[in-house]
Amino acid sequence: MTRHVTTGVSLAILLALGAARAAADPLIGDAGAALSTAEGTLLNPANAGFVDHSLATFESKLVNSSSLSVRYPGFAAKNDAGTKFLDIGVDSKPLFLWKPTAHLGIGGYFIPPVGLGLNIHKEHIPIVVFHQQNDVNLDAKGTLNGLGSFVAGYRFGNRFGIGLSLDYSSIGLDATVTPSDGGAPLATVTGSIMNTAVGLGLRFDPAPGRLEFGLVIGLVSISQTKLQVDSPLENAAGGDAGIDPAAGNSAPTTLPLSSVLAGIKLSVRRMHLLADLAYTRVDKNQVGFSIVDLQNKTKDLHDTLGVRLGATAKVTASTTALFGARYEPASLGPGSVGVDGTTGFGTMDLIMVYTGFSPLTPYWQAGGGVRMGFMPASTAHGGGHYYQLLVEVGLVYRQASLGIDADGEQPGAYLYKETSLPVGITYKF
Repeated sequence: MTRHVTTGVSLAILLALGAARAAADPLIGDAGAALSTAEGTLLNPANAGFVDHSLATFESKLVNSSSLSVRYPGFAAKNDAGTKFLDIGVDSKPLFLWKPTAHLGIGGYFIPPVGLGLNIHKEHIPIVVFHQQNDVNLDAKGTLNGLGSFVAGYRFGNRFGIGLSLDYSSIGLDATVTPSDGGAPLATVTGSIMNTAVGLGLRFDPAPGRLEFGLVIGLVSISQTKLQVDSPLENAAGGDAGIDPAAGNSAPTTLPLSSVLAGIKLSVRRMHLLADLAYTRVDKNQVGFSIVDLQNKTKDLHDTLGVRLGATAKVTASTTALFGARYEPASLGPGSVGVDGTTGFGTMDLIMVYTGFSPLTPYWQAGGGVRMGFMPASTAHGGGHYYQLLVEVGLVYRQASLGIDADGEQPGAYLYKETSLPVGITYKF
């Protein structure tokens, strides 16, 4: 039985490490489909044609304090809490944008396969097997085999723009799963995952500077997983634990029209109001291994529609107040019991939450902060002024709550809370 558990856990970690997520600004609710800034360009490549200067930007979290409570029926709740300083995670993505002309923006970033890695150590992760709660420890290292993003946007006149984005990631994994109370490893895992995504961005400003619209279509996403599991439990079980050690290997899979992001920006005097809707489509034919029924079952997946709201208000010439809120629904449902049912949120997905590579959903977040400008400079033609250095900092609170009742595949209750201090730096030149 443990063989099945560790295989699923390992695959979940690998998928989480390779998951691609667009970086945005949490201080404005991660909105920005029609925003002519660095964070707007990361969401919609068409915004690159509307950005006023070449720039380089980076955002991370100065402090990140979080807690996760897990309770299974019949067992006491288990709590995990901690604080990280300078938390540079999968959402911390840089951007360099070059403006060879006022209408054209080209940028992105690329990190070659130079052996950069991220070590993960988590203890006492609760899982339920045969109605008994067990704790496992995870030690893993994700190695970056290549990571990059390319964006290009062109603005036609003052009202219309088009852009294209290409994102690529390749991640390697080495992991060991052991019982929390000691003993020999339950499994060792090696593998890799590759993700490629292509997006088309559009921007239309019927009233430039007052009313602006943005649209991003995920044209196609391609992924491939390779996984090798080695466990002494396989030999102890007579060499047949029910899963091929290389069962996680797959041919490249392609999902066309994977997402749509639509947004609006309304400017009223010294304020800008932002609203985005993010639709994400999933492959409902995906199959996952159920540690409850010990067989492959169709996953209980659903398309989602998320809401992102943001606002900025000019306080002084160099200071802008930022506000934002976001709601993100859950794509993976509770599943259903029985071999003819579906597999839902469970051990594999909980591991992703514990390691910080995938958020618990559904969640809502709210935040606010301030953006300050330094190093004032004149535009090239002397028609105005701008600040070469922009620094923003603020406070964001996120809460996620998920409950699975007796009709779900693996009943349980999960509560996640996070308070973070994001900081962003942008330099224009």
